[in-house]
Formats: sequence, C-alpha cells, structure tokens
Amino acid sequence: MWVTRKDNWHKDMTPFEKFLSERIIQRCDYEESISKKHRTINGYTQLKELVKLCELSFKRIRTNRNLSSVLLEARSTFIKQNIRQDLIIETYFTDLKDFIINYDVKKINSDTAAKDLTEIRALSHQLKIFEVQLDKYYYSSLIKELTKINYHDLSHPHITLKRLSLLIDIYISLMLYNGYSISSINEVLRRWIEKKYRITVNRIITFFNFHPENYTFLIRIGKEIKETTDFINLIKESKSIEILKVSEITENLPTYKKMRKSDMVLRYDASTIDPNAHIRSQYDILLKKLVIGRDRKTLVPFTDYFKDNFWKRENNKRFTRATINGDPISVPSRKNTLRDSLIRNTEIVFDNESEIKYPENPILQKSIYYYNLALGSKSIENSLSLLWTSLETVLPYRIFNSDIESIKHILGKSLSIGAIARDFNSLIERIKNLNKQNGNCFISLDINEFEDFSTPKGQLQWYEWLLDNSDIENRFRSLSECSELLAYEYLDFAKPISEGKLKWISNRINSSKQSIEHQLQRIYLHRNQIVHSGDMINEYSNLWLHLEWYVGKILYYSLLKTELSNQNCTIENIFRELEAEYDYITSYMNKNESKKCKDSDRIMKSLLEQNWQAS
Repeated sequence: MWVTRKDNWHKDMTPFEKFLSERIIQRCDYEESISKKHRTINGYTQLKELVKLCELSFKRIRTNRNLSSVLLEARSTFIKQNIRQDLIIETYFTDLKDFIINYDVKKINSDTAAKDLTEIRALSHQLKIFEVQLDKYYYSSLIKELTKINYHDLSHPHITLKRLSLLIDIYISLMLYNGYSISSINEVLRRWIEKKYRITVNRIITFFNFHPENYTFLIRIGKEIKETTDFINLIKESKSIEILKVSEITENLPTYKKMRKSDMVLRYDASTIDPNAHIRSQYDILLKKLVIGRDRKTLVPFTDYFKDNFWKRENNKRFTRATINGDPISVPSRKNTLRDSLIRNTEIVFDNESEIKYPENPILQKSIYYYNLALGSKSIENSLSLLWTSLETVLPYRIFNSDIESIKHILGKSLSIGAIARDFNSLIERIKNLNKQNGNCFISLDINEFEDFSTPKGQLQWYEWLLDNSDIENRFRSLSECSELLAYEYLDFAKPISEGKLKWISNRINSSKQSIEHQLQRIYLHRNQIVHSGDMINEYSNLWLHLEWYVGKILYYSLLKTELSNQNCTIENIFRELEAEYDYITSYMNKNESKKCKDSDRIMKSLLEQNWQAS
C-alpha cells in the first residue's frame, strides 16, 4: 500500500488536487486490497463488451448466456460504474441507460433465440447506434465533468470527493481500455509527487492524452545463443533494429548486476502512447511467435525480459528501465495470495523461505499443483487457464449442472461476506501506515497504544474506536491534514458503521456478491475462448489478478481448516458453513434493515471474523 509524507506535496496543491492523485495511485497500486483496486468496466467499456458479445453470439449461440449476464450486470443497482450507474451515462446518455434498464433479457435467453437470431441482431444494431454516440462524445463529456469541479471550493468536501472519486474510477477504466498500463499511471504520478510538481487535473489530462509519441527502446540480450538468435530474428521481421554492445550506448543507461559492457543489446524506435504498455505487448507477441515457430525446451530471452528492457523519449539523453512491478504478465511480479496469506497468519509458523507441506487431501494436492503451475507459466493464457483448473478442482460441491453456476454460487457467498472485513482492514492499515510515515501525526486520536492489529484485542480496539462517533468530524479534519484520501475513506466507512443501519451493510455485501459473480462469468468466457477456440486475450491484468486472488484465498482457507488447524474438517463442510453463515447474516439483515449497525454485535462480529480474506 502506497502512502506519502504530508510534506511531500507541492505547497500550492489544494486538498481536492491531493485527493485526485492519491485516489488514482491507490486504484493503480498492485499492493492494495482487492476491493480498492481499479475496476474492469465503466459504462463505455461495458457497451463495447455488449457489442462484442452480440457478434460472438452470431458465431456461437451459447455465448448469449454471457450476453444475458452482462446485460443484467449493466442494469444492476449494486454494480458500480456499470451502464446504469456510470455518472457520464447518467448525465449525457440517458437513452442508453433507459434502454438497458427496460430491455427484456428473456428475449435473447430462450430456445427461440437459439433458433432465430433476429432479436440478437436487433439488439446488436441498437447497441451499435449507442456505440457511435459514445465514441464521439463520452471522453469529452468525462473531461468536461473532471475539469468542471472547483478544486478550490472546500465548502462541501465529502460531496465533492464522492463525485470526484466516481469520475476517477471511470477515467482509469477508460485509460486502460485505450492502452495505458497500470504501472505507468502509478509510476508517473508518484514521480511527480517526489519531484514536488503541482498535480492538477489539467496536468494529468494533458500528459495522458492518448496521442502516440516517438520512443527508443533497448533490449539487453546478453550472449548470443540459439534461443536469442531466434528471438532477434523475430524482432527483425517487424522492426528495424540495431545490434550494439552495452559499451556502445552513448546515452545514460541504468545498469544492474547481470549487465556487462560486453552484453549485446537491441535498439529500435517505435511510436506508442505508453512505453511500458508497448513493452508488455511486445513480450506477449514475441512469446507467441517464438513458441509457434517450434517447441521450446527453454525460453531464455523471457526470463529477465522486463529487467532487460529500457526506453527513452525522442531527443532525451536518459534511458529508463521498464516499470512492470506487480503486472501479472511478468512471472516474477505475480502475486501469490496463498503464500502471502500463510505468511500473514501469526498463529502458524510460515515465512518467505517456508514450503507448503504436502497436503494429505488429494483434492488440495491437485489444486495447489495447478495453482503453482499457473504462477510459473510464462504464457498469460496458460496461466489463466491453469488457475481456472485449480478452482474447478477444489470446488467442494456442485449443486448446478454447470461448473460456472456452481462456482459463482459458492464463491459469491463465501467471499462477499468478507467485504466488510476487507474495508475495515484496508482503512486501519492506511491509518497505521500514514501515522508511521508521518512521525505519529495522529497522536491526538489516541490510537498509538492499541495492541497489534493482528490480535483479536487489537481488532476490537480499532472497531470500538470506529464506533465512537462523538468526535467524528474532528477526526475527519485531523486525518485530512495528513491525507485527503484517508479522511474520505474514514468517513465513508466509520459514519455508516457508527450511525447507519444494517441496510447499508446488506447493500455492501450484495454489491460484492454480484461483482464477484459477474467477474467470474467474465473470466469464464475468456477462459473458454482460450481452451475451446484457441483465442488469445488482450486485457488480462484485471481478470488474472481477481482470479488469482479468488483461488489463492479459497486454497488458503481450505488448507488452514483441513490441514493446519487440526479441526478435522472437510472442504465440503467448511464451505457449507460459510454458505450457512452468509444465508443467516443476509436473512437477518433483510428482516432488520432499519436496525443500527452498532446495535447488531452478533452480525458485526461475524463479518469481521472473516479476516482470512481481508488482505
């Protein structure tokens, strides 16, 4: 989780301008909680997805199930940034919103539709009409709304920050859709803060302008062997390259241990909106071409590919190493949620050097095997497919005919009841990190004497602190002096917990459940395109990150309860207990929506106990 010192900001930046930068960095931080990372969709990208699914339905009619699923997602009242709740759609394209809300999904989800594609053709045509409108005006409307905000007027801070947060989430999704990388967005803003630039909305929009620029790229090859020769020849097919030695590079070049002056490097020029995105794309293209050429026993050029890539702007004298930290296309950068969860558990002995003991349960043996294979695969398609296999393998029971419906049912319930624990842990971690980074700046809030947050007593102390709303506005001001994002997230969580009713929690869990289920459906579609059609995917980062987190957490909980805690449980039993807990909690909340959260100790205690999925 990234945080910064409060004195690192440019002296003239307003609180809202600081929030703008903090929120973008948070959404683009691979170390953030899964609930706080950027989302896959906005109204514009979801419309594009619907148009594509209509086209796929003409080729393979069973795709209409995915089309129906996305239509339901698009009009849900619980899914943020969908067509129904996209702020830009709601303000400028109400005809599209009304069409999606009122469309009868049953018309394309029946036997009749399978035999007669007339209805899907009609839907496709209407969606393409809306697509033309959004292609012309969506981006300009978004920029208009972002620049219309008065970043100097602090009279209604939480209302303004709420609107700005919604716009930021839409903006990030659009940037990613159009070719920017998470790594670049994060790295650029953090560099600006370090250099004490004044970061305004106009600076961000001007820099990330979707216009290609000319860059020079270097790839360190090292010594020439058979694999690297094939690699060089592939690059020559599409680019004019220059082969040099490191000692012949005249510009400033970052070096590291493996780099020697005699090492061979390839130099070429290319035009792109984002150099890191270009390098990611080249990795994917070159890997596929090299493997298609013939079977490979090793893939030497790809082992340290991202460490060995450098770029510079035209006429610049300094090369910069590629920034791909946390991006799942890079094998060393991939998260390992299973191991991370084991390491964070203070009740067991497990560290970075530990190995997972061979499980007695044959289901866990197979599932962890596929999971670890997935993390080591250089092909992102293969990795995604193996992760899905791991998930299907560990599935404790199937109550539907199709695997995907069973997976959605179990994971939707099991992981959504952890939403409150995730929000709680993320907020407390941000408070602690900022307090440490800024020399105990929150000493007036009486939190420094709390026990370690990993202990039950420590968690109870923090929870009771959040429940105490006697001084909530003063706390907000104290937190905002250090971080606008922290103050916003504190008020966004503490106020409904301390003053709100169970309906708020019910909505949060429903939102999480629907989001997980629709994301699983989206992943399943891409996985099937890989396995059944041999298709290759482009936007994989967010899908992979979510799937890896789902599988890692399910494996961790299964391993913990069946192998490490001596509870003599079965995988089937532990997930049936989770499902029963979900049903009890949601039933209680539905019957007691008007009851205050702070008066519902049994429910809140149960929700916060799901901290196994909080990180």
